[in-house]
Amino acid sequence: MNRKPNRNPRNTNRKTRSPSTPIGFLEYLPEPAILTNSAGTIMHSNSLAAQLFLSTPLPGKLKGCPVTELIPSLSPNEWESLKSNCEKRAVATHLEFRKPGAEPLWLELLIQKTPRKKDVYLVLFHDCTEHHKLKVTLSESLTLYKSLVEQIPAGVFRKDFDGCYVYVNEWFCNLRGLKPSEIIGKRPSDFLTAVEAMDPRIEHLLLQGEEDHKYIVKTGQWIVRQEEYPEREGKPHWVLSVKTPVYAPDGKIIGSQGLLFDITNTKRVEAAIRKQQAFLPIVLDNLPAIVFAKDLNGRYILTNRTHQAVLGATKEEILGKTGFDFHPPNLARAYQQEEELVIKTGQASLPKEELAFNHTLGEYRWHLTSRIPLKDESGQVCGVLGISLDVTDRKKTIEALEKSEAKYRTLIDQVADIVLLHDLMGRIVDVNRRAIELLGYDRNELLNMSIGELCPECLSHDKVELWHKIVAGETLSLERSFKTKSGNFIPVELRLAAVALQENQLILSVGRDITQRKKEEQARIKSQEKRQLMLETLRELAMSQNLADGHILEFSKQLTESVGKRLNIERVGVWLFEENATKLINIDTFILSSGVHTAGEVLIESEFRPEFETLKTSLYVDAEDALNDPRVAGYVQGYLTKHGITSMLDVGIVLKGQPVGVLCFEHVGPQRKWESEEIHFACQLADQLALALMHYHRREAERALRESEARFRMLVEYSNDIIAIINSQGFVRYYCPSTARILGYNATEILGKNVLDIVHPEDRDKTMEGIALLQKDPEKTVRIETRVKHKDGSWRIMETVARQIPGKTSEPLIVFNARDVTEQRQLEERLRQASKLEAIGHIAGGIAHDFNNVLATIMMQAELGSQIQGLPPEAIESFAHIRAATARAAELTQKLLIISRREVFQPTVLNLNECLQNVVSLITRTIGDDIQLKICQSEEPLLIRGDPALLETVILNLVVNARDAMPNGGELTISTELQHIQTPEQVLNPHAKPGAFALLTIADTGCGIPPDILPRIFEPFFTTKPKGKGTGLGLSTAYGIVQQHHGWISVTTAVGKGSTFQVFLPLIEKEVPRTTPSAKYVSPPRGSETILLVEDEAPVRKLTRIILERAGYRVLEAETASEAIDIWMAHKQEIQLLFTDLSLPGGINGHHLAERLRREAPNLPVVYTTGYSAELAGQELSLGKIEAFVQKPASPTKILEVVRQCLDMARNSSS
Repeated sequence: MNRKPNRNPRNTNRKTRSPSTPIGFLEYLPEPAILTNSAGTIMHSNSLAAQLFLSTPLPGKLKGCPVTELIPSLSPNEWESLKSNCEKRAVATHLEFRKPGAEPLWLELLIQKTPRKKDVYLVLFHDCTEHHKLKVTLSESLTLYKSLVEQIPAGVFRKDFDGCYVYVNEWFCNLRGLKPSEIIGKRPSDFLTAVEAMDPRIEHLLLQGEEDHKYIVKTGQWIVRQEEYPEREGKPHWVLSVKTPVYAPDGKIIGSQGLLFDITNTKRVEAAIRKQQAFLPIVLDNLPAIVFAKDLNGRYILTNRTHQAVLGATKEEILGKTGFDFHPPNLARAYQQEEELVIKTGQASLPKEELAFNHTLGEYRWHLTSRIPLKDESGQVCGVLGISLDVTDRKKTIEALEKSEAKYRTLIDQVADIVLLHDLMGRIVDVNRRAIELLGYDRNELLNMSIGELCPECLSHDKVELWHKIVAGETLSLERSFKTKSGNFIPVELRLAAVALQENQLILSVGRDITQRKKEEQARIKSQEKRQLMLETLRELAMSQNLADGHILEFSKQLTESVGKRLNIERVGVWLFEENATKLINIDTFILSSGVHTAGEVLIESEFRPEFETLKTSLYVDAEDALNDPRVAGYVQGYLTKHGITSMLDVGIVLKGQPVGVLCFEHVGPQRKWESEEIHFACQLADQLALALMHYHRREAERALRESEARFRMLVEYSNDIIAIINSQGFVRYYCPSTARILGYNATEILGKNVLDIVHPEDRDKTMEGIALLQKDPEKTVRIETRVKHKDGSWRIMETVARQIPGKTSEPLIVFNARDVTEQRQLEERLRQASKLEAIGHIAGGIAHDFNNVLATIMMQAELGSQIQGLPPEAIESFAHIRAATARAAELTQKLLIISRREVFQPTVLNLNECLQNVVSLITRTIGDDIQLKICQSEEPLLIRGDPALLETVILNLVVNARDAMPNGGELTISTELQHIQTPEQVLNPHAKPGAFALLTIADTGCGIPPDILPRIFEPFFTTKPKGKGTGLGLSTAYGIVQQHHGWISVTTAVGKGSTFQVFLPLIEKEVPRTTPSAKYVSPPRGSETILLVEDEAPVRKLTRIILERAGYRVLEAETASEAIDIWMAHKQEIQLLFTDLSLPGGINGHHLAERLRREAPNLPVVYTTGYSAELAGQELSLGKIEAFVQKPASPTKILEVVRQCLDMARNSSS
């Protein structure tokens, strides 16, 4: 602190005047003093200065001595600096002074330029050795102090006596926004020299801090103040500042210290109360010591403010009075005795502690008082000068220091953290009780260990950089592991700071057990990671296009897989209720261990009624112990045990307040407790599933609406019907686009016109009658059929349904739907024609059957008659004519059977292209040279099932018909191709059907077929050729064969341009045709086997028996199937072949008879024969390996060859 020279006050009670010489003045000063010139040479000094520097009371000994030589620690440069700075005010510095043979002293040097004499300087010396020692003591205690206060959540600082910061903690640095190195060693005013502008509030706080420090070191009083700092984040920042003096052991004030508490929140709460309130500093005297002077009579002639405060009186009240006027008599008497001794001896008294009553405080205080004699110009004592310091707080401090060790031990033993004190080599020198308890060692064990033994990863002597940081004053915070006596490691948060005790540099290590915190951090990190995964999952699912589009199955798969993988759940499934909520159907479950999705499991309410009720009424069911939880008890046997589920979480999916499904988390393994975050997450997922279902239903509704609108639009715009609206006069107000397609009229040609303009004149009356009927009865529906004129001039037959439009309109309107039934009527005509052909076929078939039986008798009888020996040539020739006539008649009946589709044919898989190639040469010879033949075959095979001979007949018959249509020559084109029929209307044929077909087309450029003849061309015996040129069976035969092959013939023709016949035959898949090798015989074969002959026509049966018996066979004959069964029962072991007619009386035909006998003899060969098979009309006869067919009439040789082939094949297959 800056000290001003003490001047001896004028004694107004003395008759002598104060000394006016420099020597006299200097002798009045209570401390060593000298006067020097500008060069620093001593001009005068007082006896105290001579005693101090030369140990002699003679001041003249110092005269002429340079002050820099007198005090070696004062350099010439420093002297010049001090001298230049004292022009306007006194300046001070501290210097070390060493006297030979004595302990070094610390002097406070105060220099002041005298105002009257130029280049003369007054220098005062104050012994501050004790003050310096206190600073050293303060520094040592400060280190320990720092280690203890670093943990305080407040700002802490300490200043030395001169007001320089000697310690600040981290909180204080953060408040000022500076580093410790930027603050230590500086006064608050030093921060005012910054170049940049400073916040006025900061400037005020800095100046206020210096004033507070001066006040505290002078008065020893505390200062408590609330201080406002600049805003943080736009809000005021308030600090409660508590500043106190720092005392040395001898009770002297050696500095100040302060605690700064953040009271911003409190300040805000109490802002209204404290708004007008402020702490005013207490103005005390400039000097902390009492200064007084008395004359020889003991009356006060001088008093300062501190003295006035102690006495509790003003200056005017004190001057002229004695101590007995203010002090208790005993104390006043003691003071008087001390003062009389000083006056008597003329020597200053040694500082002495004595009690004094402080009238202001109302208590007794201890003071350290020195008394100095006042002398006049003659050297006579004229009074006493007293200087007294209040040392009460110092005495208390000394007492406190005596107790500090015990308190320190008690303090660190009460600390809940580990406290270790070790040297720079890591050797432990002190520990607290918590370290002993936590580490398991006793005190002596720990004091014999090093910090490295407890913490191998802690600081060690080889980590130079970290040691330097700690020794330099930094406090380090580290996380390390301490090894306990049991060998376990515990995590510790370690704070390291350097402390200096008794000139030893030590490290204070304070460690806090953070085991629980680590566990909580790990749990928190794990929880945060899981929460982050949940948020990412929800975000991804919310952005899913499947959710937005309502693709519930795809969204469920995305959700279950994402949740299962991220939350490590073995099974995540989505179940949906049926509409009546009686079944719960699993649409998807993701299994984590296998990475697959499954679906399809069904839970029925009748089997799990309590569980279903729980799902429908509860938001969720979290079953940690699923196997023993009553809420899911029904699932245990049939579901949980099967899948190994131990814990489950079911969350209801609710849509519009109704349960629609369940989201299931199913855990396999040790039981899993479902955390609240997981339950909340599952509920959010269930809401997303509900949203997806809502989008699904919306999408389905929109799709249904679009489909409905599209169907209606297509119905109107692409309908084959005409939909139009007319008024009551018949004028068109609306028509659909199909009108142009059906009738050829565009909008301008029909809209606004009268519909009667295009109605056939003969149909207009009934059209008007229908309109009138609708006007009369709006609820009625009218149906009429009229002829309407096409734009091309043709008349179309329209079937119309009309009804009046209900509701209020500007005029009565009628909507009608008109369908073009022209082709339908044409098809109906063709169907009638086909029905007529069918009837003719039936008649022809019946005639052919009976005729074949007659021909069979004639043929076999002629064959047998011609074999009689010795017949004349004329008879033999007659028999030959009979056989030839019979063969021609058989061909005729064959055509009749084809027409009636009663001819039994044996189909095989064949290529239509090959069938055409087989007859190309025959076609070429048939058509002659004047007709040009063009063949166009499909590149791909056209496989069909058919009889090749019959199909060749179709081709030849159509070719002959085309040839006859071109008597003057022309062009004949035959082609094959693959044709796909989508709708029968494509070909306008009543027999047409959809599918894939082989199309055979035969087109000529002949005369064409007139329209009046076209409907009859397929009638049997109908012909336009001259008499004797044709039988009229060619086209009818082709027609019957194609129908027998499940196909149809379409004809297009134009008179004078030619005709085109199209034969449609159904395609089959690729199949290898079965071929049966036929044996070649030179003469009719013979045999000795037993044959069962079944024939209802007696003549045919008799002749067949004769033929078989002459060939060596044994024949058992029967007329009906029932007779044949009786014979079989009697001779089943002998019969080796069945020869039967397909058409038998009695309800059992030949095919059924063969099936009956083969139940007992599966390898029985069978030969079928018939004139036609009424039962197999329109059907195929499928023959097995040991079956054959003989068409009536057949020659005896044909019969014998077929019988022999069957018997031989049966024998070969059995062997």
